[in-house]
Amino acid sequence: MGPSDGEYIKVTNFGFSLPSDATPTAIKFSVVRKAFSLGGLIDNLVYTVKGGVIGGDNNANAGTWLDSDENLDYAPVGAGALWGRTWLYTDINASDFGIVISPHFASTNTAYMDYVSCTITYTTTAAGKLMMRKSTRYFRQSFCFLPLLRTAGGLILPDKQILAPQLTLAG
Repeated sequence: MGPSDGEYIKVTNFGFSLPSDATPTAIKFSVVRKAFSLGGLIDNLVYTVKGGVIGGDNNANAGTWLDSDENLDYAPVGAGALWGRTWLYTDINASDFGIVISPHFASTNTAYMDYVSCTITYTTTAAGKLMMRKSTRYFRQSFCFLPLLRTAGGLILPDKQILAPQLTLAG
């Protein structure tokens, strides 16, 4: 099997309740992931979901997925801390806020993800002071995905493929 991109996993509905005077300053997603075997599996696309729309900066990690559980933070810094988008507290609080992750398979392998959390850093004016706070929500669900085979005749799904192309968290 040659190089291929996997389906994406879309994780939304983190259940945030930032206050109305909150101004998001950074968004960090933490993911526990692993490959069935070492080598041949890297991130393809890692984007935010805002208002149900996938976009912003691609913050895919260049490193190879390990064959043991790896806790990886997708936490851009500086000017990119908001993933190339402008955010309001209502965007973060919305049920359609989240992350999309798609692996790239350079060889035969299986990708597993077991856990996703999101931490929002924001400023707020409480009692007339500018304060910085963090709010974190967790999601725990195991899922795996295999590469898709693309041929001149179209798309072939491998046998026993498990896909969750749009995984929405329960409130």
